[in-house]
Amino acid sequence: MGVLLEAMRLVDADTDEELILWPSADNGSQLFVSDFNPGFPEIRKVQVANPGYDGATDYTRFYGAKVVAATVRVVSASSTMTVLSQLRGWVSPGRNVRMVYTPAGMDERILYLRGEQLGAELPEKTIRAGNVDVQMQWSCPDGVEYSAATTQTVVKLQTPITTGGRTYPLVYPRTYTAQTGTGVAVITNTGTAPTAPVVRIFGPVTGPVLTNETAGLTFAMAGYIIGDTEYVEIDMAAKTVQLRGVPGADANRRGRVTTKGWWTLQPGANTIRFTSETGASPAQALVLSQDAWI
Repeated sequence: MGVLLEAMRLVDADTDEELILWPSADNGSQLFVSDFNPGFPEIRKVQVANPGYDGATDYTRFYGAKVVAATVRVVSASSTMTVLSQLRGWVSPGRNVRMVYTPAGMDERILYLRGEQLGAELPEKTIRAGNVDVQMQWSCPDGVEYSAATTQTVVKLQTPITTGGRTYPLVYPRTYTAQTGTGVAVITNTGTAPTAPVVRIFGPVTGPVLTNETAGLTFAMAGYIIGDTEYVEIDMAAKTVQLRGVPGADANRRGRVTTKGWWTLQPGANTIRFTSETGASPAQALVLSQDAWI
């Protein structure tokens, strides 16, 4: 049987610093991953006893955080303590750590982590040999892992297209009703868990409406105007709406949201529709998404 792990590295999201854990040849053969547990999220059970009857009604639907752990062997007789100190920094709870790894035969995946603890026993034999097994542990707050690659899908604004009809050699002309541009895109989440995208709406458009017809949820900003040189960024996970995607009070447009159907992309194909009160080309919605797995 071949190796089940093709690559693994830690990335600091704030500084872009990297630490390669696998393959060991890429870290100077100082670190060897001997055990890896990507974890499974805790299930948030919700059960209510049936009054006057046996059993309970189960409303369980969601999951919580999970623990991600790895055991790393440090092989560096001359600088073991220096390497241990470096590893401690990667489990600091104040650090925005990303674990990027590639399972055999699959595309690269990413886990968004917060440090929890590091364990490294130093008995006499270990002190003399200089080889230390280190248990590194993180919390994964959202409980899932994502595709490292981000998919970008453009949904052009649905706009009316009128036709003048056709005249037959009869007393009256026969006309066809106005038709509508599709304004629709299908986005496929190839994972096993819902994933919340970031959507950028570009003008010119008034009263934008974003609907995930698969999830049955709609997000709308009735009466809100986005100019032809502007865009609004909607983070469906963080539930933020920011002008030009700039964080801060001056760019906050969440108060202009009139229908708060914060939707996710369900596993499989999702039909996304972009409509509005008024608008014109080149108005569009750009959906940035990552596939997700438990």
